[in-house]
Amino acid sequence: MTVRASDATAADWMRYAEGDLAAAQSLRRFDGPSPRHAGWLAEQAVEKALRAALVASGTTPPGTHDLDELRSLLPPGWAVSERFPDLSRLSGWFVLAVYPGEWAVVTDPGAAEMVELGAAVVACVRDDIAAHRTDVL
Repeated sequence: MTVRASDATAADWMRYAEGDLAAAQSLRRFDGPSPRHAGWLAEQAVEKALRAALVASGTTPPGTHDLDELRSLLPPGWAVSERFPDLSRLSGWFVLAVYPGEWAVVTDPGAAEMVELGAAVVACVRDDIAAHRTDVL
């Protein structure tokens, strides 16, 4: 049996979002791991939370990793759109985490900021889903 991401429910997406966020927060508690992984997992948590919101709103999430694009597809009235109008700082973390390149070295304070931002966005999405579709989660 083949399972596609398009078959996932809002609850499935939120469960994965919260798992990625918990992993990001856990990595921030240790000195050893590179901070790039914590930032990347925070980005992944937000991406999956936004996909949950889209599914809950009746929209099939597109195949993009651009957080601002995903957020922009939400219908009017979702608090995450108003509270977080620019997620571009978080969108590029998967590149920083996975590929070496000419960009700046990831720092602990930068990753910690992204984990905090990720936690705030995921919580806001959870509240939004509850407010708009109490039967989903």
